[in-house]
Amino acid sequence: MPQTVRRLPGIRFETQAPQSPEVLPRMDVAGFVGIAAAGPLHLPVPVEDAAQFAQIFGADAPLAWDAARGEQAYAYLGPAVRAFFRNGGRRCWVVRVANKKRAVRDTFPVPGVAQVSAGGEISPAVLDARSPGSWADGLGVSSWLSPTPLRLQAGQDPASLVYEALVASADEVVTGDLIRISFPGSPWTLLFTVKSVGPAPPALPPEPQALVDGVQLERLEVRGENPHWVRVAQVQPFVHGEIHYLGPRGQNRVAFAIVEESSPPEPDGLMRLSLPGRDGSPPEPPVAPGDAPPRGALVRGVFDDDTVWIDVAASPNDSTTLVGTPFEVTDVAPVPPPVQAPEALAERLTLTLHAGDETSAIELGGLGFAPAHPRFLSGLPADEKLYAHPEAPPAPGSLAAAAAQPRFPLA
Repeated sequence: MPQTVRRLPGIRFETQAPQSPEVLPRMDVAGFVGIAAAGPLHLPVPVEDAAQFAQIFGADAPLAWDAARGEQAYAYLGPAVRAFFRNGGRRCWVVRVANKKRAVRDTFPVPGVAQVSAGGEISPAVLDARSPGSWADGLGVSSWLSPTPLRLQAGQDPASLVYEALVASADEVVTGDLIRISFPGSPWTLLFTVKSVGPAPPALPPEPQALVDGVQLERLEVRGENPHWVRVAQVQPFVHGEIHYLGPRGQNRVAFAIVEESSPPEPDGLMRLSLPGRDGSPPEPPVAPGDAPPRGALVRGVFDDDTVWIDVAASPNDSTTLVGTPFEVTDVAPVPPPVQAPEALAERLTLTLHAGDETSAIELGGLGFAPAHPRFLSGLPADEKLYAHPEAPPAPGSLAAAAAQPRFPLA
């Protein structure tokens, strides 16, 4: 006969042991720590093949000359990682180590580009190498503007920087764009950044639809900010002064300069400067050959009470003469202001950077000049920022993604 177990009425407490939060780590993940030529310092980076390792951490780092073997000794990190993948490894973590106090990051002036501080101070634009190390010592940097014409019409008050734009697509002009307007018959050029873009107010009476190549154009209202007016400046001959510029590694340099008598004879305003030491005698010799401002450099010239910016067109071979175009830059509109005529040329400007050495070079285009731009130049990520969260890669189409693959050397 089956037996039935009877339970008396009451309350019972049962204790369940909590699940241990600790999970044993995987024991099949390889990690390598060592000296590398490039890459972030003291930051684990996942690597999935030898090519990716070379792209991030560069070539094998030279350490010292081995006198016994008569050859250069290199760090073991690169060979160890390559051997891991040759033996069937699929993924490893690499940590570059170095003395942070002695790790130096190269800096590079951007040719022809100036930066404006919040207080309005103008100085040459400078970018850093993406990571510390001597790997960037041989890097050369060049840049150029990519202008795109825009259909802009100023409002009743040109000083308000309110324009009506006719565009074929909404992304033809975006917040943060740099706009350049050239006025016919005027020496002045206007530069401003786009503060906002929105639908234009309805016209009274309604305007007919605008078509270009069969595409209907959309009317937008473009509001600008941070205006700067630029024109070619005139500097009197025989004026003595100084030029302030950045050296090849971003160092501040000052040189004594004399405006030559034949400056400026050319229609484009080119001027010639002599660069002797003061009075042409020691202890201040002429500028050393490797220290002269290179072609494309942006130089600030101070002559008496006049300050101009000089776009160097030719760098001196003998370090005694410099040729460039002097510009006057102001945030105050000229009086009377140029007339916004239909012939005025409006352009949207983006920047293209070219960086490389004798073996390879990389270009990155579509860069913006203002913080609100989605591809702002100063948003180029350094290695420590780009690889800080390896499990969360940059969003597709972002500037970080474009700079990551292939890895752009500047930040």
